[in-house]
Amino acid sequence: MSDDSSALPEPKPLPRWRPGRWQSLLICFVVAFLLALSRRHEPWYPYAEDGRIFYQQAIDFGLKSLFIPDGGYLHVCLRIMALLLAKFPPSLMPFAMVTTALAIQAGVATYIYSDQISNLVPSQFYRGLFAFIYIGLPDIDEVYGHFVNSQWHLAILSTLLIFGTIPCTRAGKVVRLVLVSLLSLTGPFVAFLLPITAFKLIRSRIGYNLGLLLCSIPSFVQVCLVYLSGRPTRASEFFHRPLLFPRAIGGRGLLSAAIAPGLFEAHYVDAPVLWAATFGVMVLTLYAIFERKKFAILLIYLGACILFSSLRVGVGNVSGLVDPKFSNRYFFILGFGLLATIISMLVSEKPRVRVATACCVIAMLAFSWQLPYPTDIGPKYQAAVQRWDQAAPGTKVVFPESPKEWDFQLTKH
Repeated sequence: MSDDSSALPEPKPLPRWRPGRWQSLLICFVVAFLLALSRRHEPWYPYAEDGRIFYQQAIDFGLKSLFIPDGGYLHVCLRIMALLLAKFPPSLMPFAMVTTALAIQAGVATYIYSDQISNLVPSQFYRGLFAFIYIGLPDIDEVYGHFVNSQWHLAILSTLLIFGTIPCTRAGKVVRLVLVSLLSLTGPFVAFLLPITAFKLIRSRIGYNLGLLLCSIPSFVQVCLVYLSGRPTRASEFFHRPLLFPRAIGGRGLLSAAIAPGLFEAHYVDAPVLWAATFGVMVLTLYAIFERKKFAILLIYLGACILFSSLRVGVGNVSGLVDPKFSNRYFFILGFGLLATIISMLVSEKPRVRVATACCVIAMLAFSWQLPYPTDIGPKYQAAVQRWDQAAPGTKVVFPESPKEWDFQLTKH
């Protein structure tokens, strides 16, 4: 009697589950959102222009608010979002606005991780590492969960949209052109990309890149309006106080923004260290250029343009640029680019080198991780909400914000 059991095939082990493309992006978005939330100082309350400029003007002016400049330029993308957020009552506005700001930042981190910038960073491992660095940069608390400062994240997004992988479908190309057009009307940042966009147009296919260039032109008009707004420039302070330059570039740009504020503060290190750090910034920039590290080059270029243009707009004096407690948003993109360059110098296909690099980056950023601290704005805002709920139509109620000088007023209809 023959035994047929030996003819049966052996059961194959179940394949190891791996997240697909969309599952990986969703996981990246959720993790980035939670990490960005952990960096925000006032967890669920508005900040500066969030209430007075965006929420209040969206309620008072409606669609007309799209064309109201702030700081000398338009914020069309943020204004569109503010019109949607204006549908929320004041009691829910802080939660909705902070959630939107965190979602914007998490979305940009997810875009960095995606294969949409594979032409700039081919390795998915290093794209994920750059996305983590983007969330974990030290000494940059002003850009976490603040709706008004989402423009800095949108500036990075516009850079990646223009220089990332060209979409394969016609619908994808149209969507990207529309996004670039809207982003060019959200701050003057896209204008800084016009020269290298034109250079890209000359060296590659004309059709689609010409469309990107034309969609970026409104941002150049915004820059002209900013410079015609009459804000005084303070660049002469660099000549009267020579140490301001190394403090701004070497101290805040490299040591503080790209390494760790607990170890190096721009005000508390000696001049030779600051000048050495400034020389290091130049070496890193040259390395990125000659080694054609496109991702790092774009960030350093955009960050430098924003930093030096802030001498004209956005900062009352140059001294504010080197104070570790203020204006750290101006060093956000530059610090990101410099740290990305340092990581690019360590790129390797060896798993051990990759793991060691990732562990060093995580340990360095964890050392300087800034957790939220308690503030007194919560009880004050809840008291204003109670007054709003009990107020008669036509009553004006003042809502607190951080800082205090940005308190905003709403009229109950």
